[in-house]
Amino acid sequence: HTRCLSDWSSDVCLPISGNIKKLKCVVGSGKPCIVLIRSGEWNWHYVIVIGYDKEMIYYANPTDAEIDALSVEEFDRAWNWTGDIRGRSCSWWISFWLRILEIYPRTYVYVDSNI
Repeated sequence: HTRCLSDWSSDVCLPISGNIKKLKCVVGSGKPCIVLIRSGEWNWHYVIVIGYDKEMIYYANPTDAEIDALSVEEFDRAWNWTGDIRGRSCSWWISFWLRILEIYPRTYVYVDSNI
């Protein structure tokens, strides 16, 4: 399922749920994706996924303007909120409350534009 908002000849698309395969498909078609990953036990962070290879997911970190990478497995845990970007396991109950607020893991946003 995909919901899109049209404005200024662009579509901003927010899939209700995603997975690594879908994310790679969108990024591979030249559309960087904004994702919310877990950066610590109590912290989440938006990053922009810009590429991938067989073993790594590459993302731009808006905090320091650097390109960072995580293994596909580490990225998936941080994106699913069961772990963080440092590879540590995280408790489930904080994620549970975010879901109640309708903030879900494994979602992404991209702009589909003809610019």
